[in-house]
Amino acid sequence: AKTFCRAFFDWYNQDHHHLGIGLMTPNQVHYGQADELHATRQKTLDHAFRANPNRFVNKAPRPPQNPTAVWINPPNQKLQAQAYSRRPAVSLSLTRSARRGRQGSAGRIPDS
Repeated sequence: AKTFCRAFFDWYNQDHHHLGIGLMTPNQVHYGQADELHATRQKTLDHAFRANPNRFVNKAPRPPQNPTAVWINPPNQKLQAQAYSRRPAVSLSLTRSARRGRQGSAGRIPDS
């Protein structure tokens, strides 16, 4: 298993171009090569467009966007927000606003 994992992780990080990070390898992004690589790709695409503009429809080609953040397991903010709204940090029975809402204005608990 160790032999397989070592070879797999080397390939995954150094050779495999990931769509989610602009067709770059994790190593290229991690070591700050993304901007240089993006500029090089744009120069290559510009050259191809000048050489044969009929090959491209409507406009000059652009490389995939540079990644702005890289995650192994990105946080899902919507799910986190739902989790917080369903499970308050403090029991509602202990909060002043919850007691007001439950008892209505007639049974209002005075503020201290």
